[in-house]
Amino acid sequence: METTEAKMFVRSLNNSTAKILFAFILARTALDVKELRGWTGMTRETIYGALSSLEEVHKVAKQTLAHGRIVWLPSGDLLPGFGQMSALPTPGAQMSGIRTPALVGGGDSIKLIKGDSLNPPQSQLSESPTSEPAQEQAGFPSAVEILSHTDLLFDGSLVVSKGLEHCIPQEVLAWCAYAYYQFSRQRLDRPAGLVRRRLFDGEHASEKMRAGWREILPDEFLEALGLIDYECEYCEERFDTCALKDAHRTETHPFTCMECPAWFLTSEESQVHYQEEHDPDRDKAAHRPVVSHEPDDDSPEGKAWRHVLDQLQMEMPRASFETWVRDSKVVRFDGNALSIGVHNTYARDWLESRLRSTVERLLVGSLNRSVHVEFVVAELETDHE
Repeated sequence: METTEAKMFVRSLNNSTAKILFAFILARTALDVKELRGWTGMTRETIYGALSSLEEVHKVAKQTLAHGRIVWLPSGDLLPGFGQMSALPTPGAQMSGIRTPALVGGGDSIKLIKGDSLNPPQSQLSESPTSEPAQEQAGFPSAVEILSHTDLLFDGSLVVSKGLEHCIPQEVLAWCAYAYYQFSRQRLDRPAGLVRRRLFDGEHASEKMRAGWREILPDEFLEALGLIDYECEYCEERFDTCALKDAHRTETHPFTCMECPAWFLTSEESQVHYQEEHDPDRDKAAHRPVVSHEPDDDSPEGKAWRHVLDQLQMEMPRASFETWVRDSKVVRFDGNALSIGVHNTYARDWLESRLRSTVERLLVGSLNRSVHVEFVVAELETDHE
């Protein structure tokens, strides 16, 4: 079975422990957590939970290799009689330049091999008590990997990692948090140099930084290291990146209420919900005739749209604003829906997919009410300065 097909099969399974076991069988090699994520598509927390359950019943064993890499492999009674597994490194190991030991089964035993020699014997693979710091270390990137992303913290300045390869990752994160905290408040001129000096001298960061680096370091940095995930506020599904979460929200929960966590599949359902649950004038609105009109620039809707354009111009890249947004105008308002005219279908689709929810949020602040926004193709007069 090809690797891609094997991974698709593993991801199609419903049980997390079954995914782990089949990943080992089909990969034919010991796997670390990053590789297991690639095979199963599960989050780190789910993988660690499944591995813990399997370790309790002695189905998998954890092994720390000579270079500090932590891997898991099936224990001796899981695959009795299984033939010699491939000694080829996994894709993750190829990328890192570190060869992953293969699994070898003979009779009722499974061992790690490296090259042609057994290392270590099965007796050394049995589960042994592990201290809490060592368990936490398994889910962390290395010190070098952490330092390779410090340009995200210090405006492009990178902490040189040479000589710091054996630093404890949590200590590295603590000093990065300290330097970032001081640098962001303009109390430090050379944060990268401070981190390197403190780590090179073996100084310990404060307990506050060691305990609170997750709250201090920015999400962008933690995301690059795989130390954060994001939860959808509507269905609690979790994602490795903020971009994946936002894409999920756009596709799965396209219409959301501005007042409460409710979400809807159509704009009509969203409007009915707002009128029934949140509109203070809903009783009056039930008897008020809906009149559609074409607002001019001096109407409340026209002024509100100019305010939205001013906000978008400050927040968006200039090229995107000039191309898609600048010439748009309010062309119709029926009391609930505000139609924004654009030059062509490309601009309409671009704005609909990327800015509709943002525009609706900004209009709430300008009109003091929730309105549905739709982008339509219209003939517009351009008035460029």
